[in-house]
Amino acid sequence: AHINAEGTPESLEVDINGGILDMALHGDSLFLVGNFSEVNGVERHNIALINLNTSAVLDWNPGVDVAFGSLPGTIYSIDIYDNTIYVTGQFRLIGAEARQGLAAFDLSSGNLLDWKPGIGGNTLPRTIKANNDLVCVGGSYSVVGKVAEYGAVIPLDSENPIWDQAMPDGPIYAVVSDGEGGYYIGGEFDRV
Repeated sequence: AHINAEGTPESLEVDINGGILDMALHGDSLFLVGNFSEVNGVERHNIALINLNTSAVLDWNPGVDVAFGSLPGTIYSIDIYDNTIYVTGQFRLIGAEARQGLAAFDLSSGNLLDWKPGIGGNTLPRTIKANNDLVCVGGSYSVVGKVAEYGAVIPLDSENPIWDQAMPDGPIYAVVSDGEGGYYIGGEFDRV
């Protein structure tokens, strides 16, 4: 749904056979992620792009299934930075490619990129934000890279987390950039 600046709902025709868990605006288009396999009658698995003016599902399609072992996976969060789409979710495979809860796609082509820092163990990912050549992820993770964490900051040109000194004592559910290379985080924690 779209709520305009006056607070009035406006029609956005999106028929989806599951749930939308996050969205990212890109020009006059909207990326949807969640747990679904069809949007407006078009097959799309867990990630889709729609035109905001027509509600049409656009051709952009990475063409991947998200899997968590033998179960369907879920994409919980999406962010766009430069020409890259970053997602986090409860998955171990994207198509036939191993990706442990984190993945990146080329914005133009939809191709899965080689970036794969990986989240291991028992995961419950919640949020991802990219800014200033860093990706900040949050949730409940057993392992990010090789360190037990509730979140991490990962350089875009690396697969190794650099944020290990200011970790909260509980899950991170929300992240927003402060515009200066840092992040505000929210979740279920008492101290950082």
